[in-house]
Amino acid sequence: MCLTCRQYVAERMEWLNEQIAAEQQAAQDGEPRVHPFKQRLIESGLLASEPRAPRVVLPDAAPGDPAARRYALAALRNECDNLAAAVEGTRNDTLNRAAFAIGQFVSGGYLQESEPLGALTDAARACGLPEQEIGRTVGHALRDGGQHPRRVHLRSPEWSGTGTGGSGPRSAPLGSGTRTTDHEYDAEQAEYFDQVVRDAEGPADHSDRSANGPGPVPDQPHAMDYGRYFDVAAMLDGTLPEPPRPSYGVRTDQHALFYAGEVNSLFGDPESGKSWLALSAAREVLGEYGDGSVLVVDMDHNGPAATVSRLLALGASTAALADRRRFLYVEPDDRMHLIAVVADMKLWRPDIAIVDSLGEMLPLFGSSSNSADEYTTAHSAVLKPLAKTGAAVLVIDHLAKGAESRKLGQSGTTAKRRAIGGVSLRVTVKDAFAPGQGGSAWLTVNKDRHGGVRQHCPPAREPVAGRFELKPSTIDGVLEPIIHAPADTDRAPSFTISGEDSANLAADVADLDALDPPPSSKRDVQTRMSWGGTRASNALAAWREQNAAAS
Repeated sequence: MCLTCRQYVAERMEWLNEQIAAEQQAAQDGEPRVHPFKQRLIESGLLASEPRAPRVVLPDAAPGDPAARRYALAALRNECDNLAAAVEGTRNDTLNRAAFAIGQFVSGGYLQESEPLGALTDAARACGLPEQEIGRTVGHALRDGGQHPRRVHLRSPEWSGTGTGGSGPRSAPLGSGTRTTDHEYDAEQAEYFDQVVRDAEGPADHSDRSANGPGPVPDQPHAMDYGRYFDVAAMLDGTLPEPPRPSYGVRTDQHALFYAGEVNSLFGDPESGKSWLALSAAREVLGEYGDGSVLVVDMDHNGPAATVSRLLALGASTAALADRRRFLYVEPDDRMHLIAVVADMKLWRPDIAIVDSLGEMLPLFGSSSNSADEYTTAHSAVLKPLAKTGAAVLVIDHLAKGAESRKLGQSGTTAKRRAIGGVSLRVTVKDAFAPGQGGSAWLTVNKDRHGGVRQHCPPAREPVAGRFELKPSTIDGVLEPIIHAPADTDRAPSFTISGEDSANLAADVADLDALDPPPSSKRDVQTRMSWGGTRASNALAAWREQNAAAS
């Protein structure tokens, strides 16, 4: 909850608590509670005092009761105000909480389902949530809240007539001698505002929700749960499990690149060998001596014939590819088709799941590569559930277009990089890939969450993880995939970090190599070559690396 909202809630609750305290004191004194303005009129003699019936508490307000409905509408209004003010990173959770809470009023009979559906949708649009995310979250959370109907407990009305009977029901017909006072409703609002504050500071999921809505279960003592915290004692005793180690994409030194049970990423320019590298990892479990299973989600529409032909060229077993227990290929028609595939994988449990490519998957969810919220939605719907099946998820993505952005990695939002649980490899062409002739590409570590890849690479800002090579075999049409382990002297071309083109950088290095005397500093290069600072710095760094390797 934002600071302004919290201040409003605090001020509102303070005023309401003062009103409630005055009412309680009046009840203890045996005097009927009167509105302050009306009391001043009585004291000035302008208005005669009226006897009032004693107040009682009704167990429930009947569905459809006007006062209860006003209370539910006020709750809806406040949830919508809170949602409209939500900031990026909290919007989906705020919408989920609001819809859950209001769903309780719907199932309690105080609101029609169409009322919160429209109001919450408008508020979610106001805070910037995408349509697909709004539709999915609102419906789901309203249904969840509906499983815990909320009953509105309102105080009995004050009698405006002179009858001697006790309090009637809140839903008594108009003219029956009953009415609802603003102060009684305000007391209920105070309780509601207090609940809003607890909700904002409570857990994000539904696991700790009471029957009365989100937040802690009332009247239960709080017990310290050390399971929420990291077990340092276990770590010091050596009883914690070892960190994950890569399992697939085995290099010539027998160290691997890709983590099972995690989302791994391969990104680079078109025709850089990303798909070949992913399929070569799949071939490890689909080859003659493999016994694993692979799912290929072809969002780029390469086609089953092209995909299977590549796997066969890499040495995958025909029997394995024909066995539906070991190999599945799919081109999802739409978002629901893709979600159904993900649900199937919870039972099928692949060893490797290839998603080619991320740029084509996001539009199915109405998502943009540049939106953190929208990417997180798609990631949570597809990539994360696939990884939870135990699969090594290999996601193919593109390199950013801008020179400055390329040094950071994948195109679009940085949420892509944050969501990587395994390794993210930059793939850069060394020798262009040609049909039937192979090719090669540098692999560098852009991110390695667990460090299992980086620890077997030469130290660098973005270390070389290996060199992927497709080598023509003596058997016609067959390619031998090899992931060469990096040598200590291997350095990826520095342009993969700075964003400069390989040919341009190589030409610049050659120009520096021809200088006599050799260049001594960045400023020296700028002066003698009339280059800008970035170009001079990158060329000089690459020239020095080249000379260091030669010596």
